[in-house]
Amino acid sequence: MTPANYLCKPIYNQKELLVSAKKYLKKLEPYDAIVGIGLSGALAVPLIAFRLKKRFCIIRKKQHSSHSDETLEGNMLSEDSWVFVDDSISSGRTFTRVCHHMREYPKCRGMYLYYSDEILTSDKVGLGEGTLSWVSPEVIKRAQNRLRRFNNEKSTAR
Repeated sequence: MTPANYLCKPIYNQKELLVSAKKYLKKLEPYDAIVGIGLSGALAVPLIAFRLKKRFCIIRKKQHSSHSDETLEGNMLSEDSWVFVDDSISSGRTFTRVCHHMREYPKCRGMYLYYSDEILTSDKVGLGEGTLSWVSPEVIKRAQNRLRRFNNEKSTAR
């Protein structure tokens, strides 16, 4: 991916990103907070959260160059239900890492993939208008199973 290609992503068109996020995240209501990871999360999530009047959390790597001692940053509360916002899904490893870091938070409602305007929940794929045709069915099933396990672990821990 060249820098020019990356700059064409929806994250760099704030108006387009906000219109799509509002439209598709409405399908995951009710939720209290939006969670993101990495640079794309740090750019998109606070903007979307502010516009939708939601709290947010950014997951950061703990390392000396991150300018932070915290892994989770934002204004999310411990009782908040949340949605994960990312550009896309390819292997499911990022979502597994997100679930690991978010294990203290009660419930993940699903994920919104803004690069394809797609929604993924534990039991549904395709609530958006985009397509996940480039993602193998095994990856989608693995992400959905991870979401189910995450939410089941939280409900039994209460």
